[in-house]
Amino acid sequence: AAAGSRRATVAAVVALGAALQGGNLRWRTMDQNFNNALSRPLPVQASVERGTERHLLRLAPVASGAPESTWETLVTDHGKLMHLFLIRENDLDVFAHLHPVRRDGQTFEGVLPSLPAGSYELYAELTYESGSSQTLVAKLDLPEPAGAAQGTGQPGESDGWCRSGVALAASSPEPSALDFDDAWHLGRVSAARASPLMGGGRMVFETPGELVADREVALRFSAFTRAGEPEVLEPYMGMLGHAVVRRSDGSVFTHLHPVGTISMAAAELLARSGGSTEPMPTLVPGAASEVVFPYAFPRVGEYRVWVQVRTRASGGVLTGVFDLHVGDR
Repeated sequence: AAAGSRRATVAAVVALGAALQGGNLRWRTMDQNFNNALSRPLPVQASVERGTERHLLRLAPVASGAPESTWETLVTDHGKLMHLFLIRENDLDVFAHLHPVRRDGQTFEGVLPSLPAGSYELYAELTYESGSSQTLVAKLDLPEPAGAAQGTGQPGESDGWCRSGVALAASSPEPSALDFDDAWHLGRVSAARASPLMGGGRMVFETPGELVADREVALRFSAFTRAGEPEVLEPYMGMLGHAVVRRSDGSVFTHLHPVGTISMAAAELLARSGGSTEPMPTLVPGAASEVVFPYAFPRVGEYRVWVQVRTRASGGVLTGVFDLHVGDR
């Protein structure tokens, strides 16, 4: 059965690759345009409201008079109005994928998990009703965590995720809990081919050969248990996995899905605006242990990639961390 599921997964991946790299030029163009938008980030005002029981992260647009200075016309992507990432500077040893809620057209807020204090890079992604997308960036100093940790792993564990079961509304009053899909990872350990996972398992980078800049490639990652058995993956916000790609100097930041860089919300809106009824290529295999991300690294250099999957055995989100070299043609 496991072999059959794996063959089904491979077949689905091949079908996806054919759709993305072969005859479906329209989706490739949309994905490229979306990626271009992400390469032009805008600054955002980010601050921390300290509390005795919890800290709140608050975001506000930079006043400019431009249409992007209001967040009234956003749409949800994977059920969230905002996907926010925090990466601790220098060692890049802390990574968090969070989902603040919209308080109003000028404010997002979210509960901070128990992340170590330090200087962080902040990236946030939004999609508008028009189909346009936006990446927001900021630098942020986090204080020591406050109060009891919400949903963190056990002491010594590298991964944490929300265990309260709270699914926050996209727009809501002041948040008092983490979002059900919030997850984070602590630790300096990274790998080129096999990354350790919490619980004793491992994640393996399966793509053969060398990576080359500006060349489309299927980035394949498989998860295994401590005993070496394939780890069964569950949907994480509607996908088998999410990945973040960051170049060593911070000049490249990309949030990847198994259908590419384009958000599902933007793809659907852009397709409808063009009068198309053609379905977007998707990857929804059963009992999979492998997740695949189509991508073309834009520049030569050193990259760190965080790959997040939800596993059936743990019930939570596990993160593999990989350091990849991308060469020239």
